Amino acid sequence: MAKFYCKCCGQSYSDVRNLTANSCSNSESRKHELFEGEESNKYFCKWCGQSYGDLRNLTANSCSNSPSKKHQPYEGGEKSKYTCKYCGQSYSDLRNLTANSCSSSPTKKHHPAK
Repeated sequence: MAKFYCKCCGQSYSDVRNLTANSCSNSESRKHELFEGEESNKYFCKWCGQSYGDLRNLTANSCSNSPSKKHQPYEGGEKSKYTCKYCGQSYSDLRNLTANSCSSSPTKKHHPAK
């Protein structure tokens, strides 16, 4: 059975209508937001590259690099190479990509392309 996850809190639902009908305390809009990545045994934060085995654990923990101070899931899949969406520089590890500076990015940090 397919599961639909909220990218703000990691809550899962068996039906996308149930996900969008319920409220989410982690979202600014107070609505669940559909996680469009693939179900996996590893979920990465798009701000720092830290990984968790469960989406709910990822979103429950804090991230010093994130504007919201919470980890936010990277919605691309696990890859052998991660590329910055602003400058095109590549790294073999998402954590290394997000830890380095990027002069083309508005936040001055690399951000992963999907």
